[in-house]
Amino acid sequence: MSVFPQFFFSLISTLGFAVLFNAPRRAVFWAGLTGALGWTVYWLVNQGGSSLALSTFLGALTVGLGGEILARIQKMPVTTYVIPGIVPLVPGYSLYLTMIHLLGNRLPDSLQAGMDVVLTGGAISIAVILMPSLARLFTRPS
Repeated sequence: MSVFPQFFFSLISTLGFAVLFNAPRRAVFWAGLTGALGWTVYWLVNQGGSSLALSTFLGALTVGLGGEILARIQKMPVTTYVIPGIVPLVPGYSLYLTMIHLLGNRLPDSLQAGMDVVLTGGAISIAVILMPSLARLFTRPS
């Protein structure tokens, strides 16, 4: 699959979550764009052969950076853009596989899928925490 369908479908899904989370009307498209850019970075890095955790971390950093920039431009909270933006990166399928393997008594497979969930979730949380900290280092206090 090429980059364009990845970008388009992640844009649509993030737009849906922005509406679901009651983002302000003027921020919905930008939140969708932030999530689509984050997913595209994740997909490109993952296609390049990098680990799941690294690609998720870089995708979440992209979402965090986009959220920080858009929050300053539109004078809105960063979470307006970051929360819907990270939704495509959440490891739902890996969590599903973990549960299926556990129910099927396949412990090694469930541990592998569970580690993917933990590493991906950790990468998302570290990136979301790191980006505002970096933004404070490079901006002047008001």
